Amino acid sequence: MFRASTAALVTGAILSGCVGPARWYTAYEGKAGTTADQMVSAVETARLSAQVAVTHNAFAPYLSVTIAEAEQDAESIRGAFDSIQPPGHRSDLLRDQLDQLLSKATETISQMRIAARRSDFGEVERLANSLSDVSEKLDAFAQAHA
Repeated sequence: MFRASTAALVTGAILSGCVGPARWYTAYEGKAGTTADQMVSAVETARLSAQVAVTHNAFAPYLSVTIAEAEQDAESIRGAFDSIQPPGHRSDLLRDQLDQLLSKATETISQMRIAARRSDFGEVERLANSLSDVSEKLDAFAQAHA
């Protein structure tokens, strides 16, 4: 009995994490806008961490953990969006546009984590500065597709 209820709870938790299809363009567009807004948060966390590291000489382990958590958030956000089935061609174009921004954000944050673990604060700062443009584009996307 205990195993069956545990299995049911685990299955429910897994299924609740799945994202279903968006049946209409407007629903898909709303999910895309929300995704972009969520990614801005992960990007800004990584950028703020880099700023703290450069201006206050934070320790590399602290910085790498903070950036790693932002990276995990970014990958989760990207994965959730990629699991949504676009309802049509128009949605495919929107998906491609957002996916480019999500990819750039996750890849850059990953490179920041690597640089932080190597105590290369100059590279962390350079990468964080390059995220500024991505953050602005994600925010504009979120506003346009809210």
